[in-house]
Amino acid sequence: SLRVAKSSGLRALMASVYKVLAFLCWRSPHQQRAVITQHEPTLWAHTEIDGVNPECVLLAIAADAPSLLKGWIHRTLGLMDKFRLVRPSWLRLLRLLVVNSDKDRPLMVVTGLQELTLHQPLDVVNSREGWDLRAEMLAEPSREDGWLERHIESVELLAAISASRNPAAQIYASSFVSCRTALDTIVSADVKTTGDKVPALLPQLYRLRAAYVRFLRAVYVKTEVRRLFDDVQSEHAGFWSPARTGPDRQDKSGMTALREELEKCSRMDVMGHEHGESELCELVFDALLPMLYTYFEAPEDLPLSEPGNRNTAVLLLEAA
Repeated sequence: SLRVAKSSGLRALMASVYKVLAFLCWRSPHQQRAVITQHEPTLWAHTEIDGVNPECVLLAIAADAPSLLKGWIHRTLGLMDKFRLVRPSWLRLLRLLVVNSDKDRPLMVVTGLQELTLHQPLDVVNSREGWDLRAEMLAEPSREDGWLERHIESVELLAAISASRNPAAQIYASSFVSCRTALDTIVSADVKTTGDKVPALLPQLYRLRAAYVRFLRAVYVKTEVRRLFDDVQSEHAGFWSPARTGPDRQDKSGMTALREELEKCSRMDVMGHEHGESELCELVFDALLPMLYTYFEAPEDLPLSEPGNRNTAVLLLEAA
């Protein structure tokens, strides 16, 4: 396990200092360079101490200038391996280090994850029990280091390493989450396998959906791997097929569910902060619309010959 600071007071003080330093680094190239130039060894050492949280500084830097954090992909993967531990902040850091990078960095992460001695470094849902557990967690406030945060960051990381359109990275990501599972999650993550709907907290539900929409776009839509795009088109498991919902909504397709999310956004003037307004905006504008644009501009023939599919597409475009 991670090392523990000798004094809880000192640990709290260091955590507060790092929060202030992260604030100073945010959108400040000069401060970012200064911190890395002068204090990188300290940041390096403190990542092994529980509760100190130098990761908040690293995340502030990685969001603007990932090129400053040379060696941190190997360092972060090494932490996971050394302590047999995966923290949401470590996954988030890896994601920021590969976003908008060349193809070398995503492959470096893929290779590193494959070489970890951890049995399963990423938290995904591959069972009925896992599906129901996640649904229950959506109804509870998320903990910063909790399983739900690790799950969302795992999916976001898989999307990030696939965004380079490297076939190897996309095939690797698809081995964790199928197209069918991703669509089912977007449509009904808050519905248990028994058909019971949980009272999910909307900010968390929207964040989860946004992660899976980005995953769909990066892995199955914006791909040159034919079998991955074919999954999206499949009449049994693709966008136009009935998705997993409650017992009274078995005929809802993935595309219909996406249209409903767009329509929710158009009604945001009657929503409050507790309804996840900012998270819904992120879901629609940063995830849904880019994914739909990529899908409809695909050179392949889309399954729009069916009247139902055509009507859904028209309504979808009107909502957009």
